[in-house]
Amino acid sequence: MIEVKMISKPKNEGSTSAMNTVSTSYSNMSVKEAAHAAKADVAETAQEAAHASEASHAKESDHAMKAAGLDDGAQGTLDERYLRKDQDDETAHKLTLRSAEVKEEAKLAGGVSLGDGTYAIDKYGVARLAGLVAAYLRSKDFSKGTAQGLDGTGYGVTEDNGRYTMEIDNLIVRMKMVIAALEVHEMTYVGGSVVLSPCGNRVDMVRACNAAGEEITDQTEDQTVSCYRCYFLANDGDREVKNEWSVGQLARCKTENMVDGETVTNQDYWRLCTGVDAEAVEIGGKRYHYMDLSNNAETGMTFTVAEGGETKTYTLDDLPGVDGTLNSVPQAGDNVVGLGHAWDKSRQNAAMISAGDNIGWTLYKGIDRYALDERYVVNRFSVDETVVTTDHLVMRPYAQPDDTTTVTCMRGAYDAAKVYGHNDLVTYGGQVWICTVKMGDTVQGKEPSLTGEGKDYWAVYVAKGKDGKDGKSARRTAVVQLTSDKGTIFDKEYQDVVLKCKVWIDGKSMGGRIPKGKFDWSKDGKPNVSETEFRYRTVSSNDAIDRWECSVKIPRRLIEPIELTAVAVDGNHLIVRASEDITGINVYPCWRARYRTYTSWISNSTKKNVTRWRFHDLVHDEHGIRYMIRKLAVESLGGNLYRVDMSPVLTFVETRCIVLHKTAKVTTRKTALKHGAHTYWAKRGDDGKYRAWGRYGVMLAMDVHMYTNRQPISTVAKCKVYITTDSDTTTTGTASLSL
Repeated sequence: MIEVKMISKPKNEGSTSAMNTVSTSYSNMSVKEAAHAAKADVAETAQEAAHASEASHAKESDHAMKAAGLDDGAQGTLDERYLRKDQDDETAHKLTLRSAEVKEEAKLAGGVSLGDGTYAIDKYGVARLAGLVAAYLRSKDFSKGTAQGLDGTGYGVTEDNGRYTMEIDNLIVRMKMVIAALEVHEMTYVGGSVVLSPCGNRVDMVRACNAAGEEITDQTEDQTVSCYRCYFLANDGDREVKNEWSVGQLARCKTENMVDGETVTNQDYWRLCTGVDAEAVEIGGKRYHYMDLSNNAETGMTFTVAEGGETKTYTLDDLPGVDGTLNSVPQAGDNVVGLGHAWDKSRQNAAMISAGDNIGWTLYKGIDRYALDERYVVNRFSVDETVVTTDHLVMRPYAQPDDTTTVTCMRGAYDAAKVYGHNDLVTYGGQVWICTVKMGDTVQGKEPSLTGEGKDYWAVYVAKGKDGKDGKSARRTAVVQLTSDKGTIFDKEYQDVVLKCKVWIDGKSMGGRIPKGKFDWSKDGKPNVSETEFRYRTVSSNDAIDRWECSVKIPRRLIEPIELTAVAVDGNHLIVRASEDITGINVYPCWRARYRTYTSWISNSTKKNVTRWRFHDLVHDEHGIRYMIRKLAVESLGGNLYRVDMSPVLTFVETRCIVLHKTAKVTTRKTALKHGAHTYWAKRGDDGKYRAWGRYGVMLAMDVHMYTNRQPISTVAKCKVYITTDSDTTTTGTASLSL
């Protein structure tokens, strides 16, 4: 209670008159001056005037004001400056309660009441509010988490650059939750299998039905259960659910590791859907759809269904209404999926993610019965195997995406007992064939052919190549060696060092088979022609700082030779097989000669005897000119077979007067055949005749003229020219040809 002192003047000229004078004087002042006068004249100090304005009781305050001689204008000025305690009041300015104290009796009486008492904060700190606007909200034990909030404590709603974050331990949403983006930091577990199929639902209740489709309500009646009617909700609380089941669908249910106490309650059935509702039915105030799952294990069931505006009838002669082994009774709580369809191909496909031992996923196509064997597998990716069906693996070129094709599948050698499909590859008749049937079609027992019945199903994918020589590569390996006869040359005095350039093909020295013009010597990158021998170069100490190189152009036919093989003898003709077409290439007779070659033509005259196939001088003209080689007549027989006329060789042997004569070097059963400067050994056969052979054959060469360096372009077809005689005396024999 604020104490108000009443102040009066002493009587001097009449108390009534004096008071009126003061009152009149106050009323004529301005509002500000009146307030000041009131403080000066009524209160002893300015502090007492402030106490007066804070009086708790309205009447006492008014009385004090009136007693102080304040009118309504002065009182309004005070109302604008001070908060009222006797009535509701408000201020737009900041109000700070520094060390304000709430007395104990106030705590016991209650908390703070707001407005008309609907909203309040009680003595325990529990608030009833109509709304809350705050920069942040948190519990007293709140600690912001560092790892996506997972290690925080308490709860809190915090703000960071206009973004608000709520951290809390558990969040339960009873109805709908709409989320723009959801990031889940949790590792979960899914056992069994997850199936993607045209339909599937969780069964809420099951009713047994008889053959007429009526629910069996009286369990005491002896009625055969024809199907189980499985109900599921037609409304999920927010929207209507469509019944995706159709008649003919194969319904699959399978659970694992489900235990109810000591009783195992695993479900495992595969049943035919024999009926669905036309529209949802209401049961117990809720709306349900249903599908009827057959309980009939017999075949031969007939169904009439409406498809595409017409009625169709299907009779299942080989598909029972329920799998014979997977036939648990449907129950409420079963998760049933459509896995296959009896006749609708558009509902026969499915995908399955399995979490068993062979974990992975599989795509199925065309499931029309209670089976998931390999014939229905399109793709499978698992830890044990990967299966890809080529009909469904389509390759799309980057340059033209609309031009797609399926990949090929190699099936090995053709087998008439096997079934083949689109883009299957087989080997047959030395060629690779591709099956040309349409995707999804198959063929059996039609062997690949270009002219017969198989031409409608097969095409050549890889044509047969030319027969090569067994055991050898068509291309040889060439090695060029550049060596010195004195080893490594150091920077010191030396004379007459011979640099050698040699060519080896498949480990065999080519010797003089490479023409002189194919070797090019150079010194310090500049051409340098040898004046002595095309394969050798002499250097001395004057060339110590020079760099010598020799490049060789190896004839292509030395690397990729044409192989000639003698096959048979036809009279005076030799039948040969060539590794490639020799049409347009000349064939010349040759013979195996033994002669000497120089190992070094520069520093010494060492010689070496070698044997080599050479062209033979088969003709001597009237002028005595030798080395006129005549081509042999060649006729193609097809299939890389050729007939070579060897008559010139036989004629040459006879005209050269090959004679037999005894020498002291042989026994009576052997003799030597003398041919010019060469001697051949002959042996008498069982018929008493003596035979000798000359080492003759044929070579391939390009155009060969007189006095030219005749270089062969192929290996030799070896044959034998036999000389026959009836005695061991000196005589002229008869020539014949043999292999």
